[in-house]
Amino acid sequence: MHPILRDMLTQPVGWLTICGALIILGIPVFTVFFIRRRLREEQRNQR
Repeated sequence: MHPILRDMLTQPVGWLTICGALIILGIPVFTVFFIRRRLREEQRNQR
């Protein structure tokens, strides 16, 4: 296994980095889906 990958998986700081990256990438994706759902609901209510 690659030394950097091994350190990230065995150290608490590595898990924190992985979780932080998932959060940083997940917030924009969640926001896009949330906004699209709201727009669809508004369009249905206007009809």
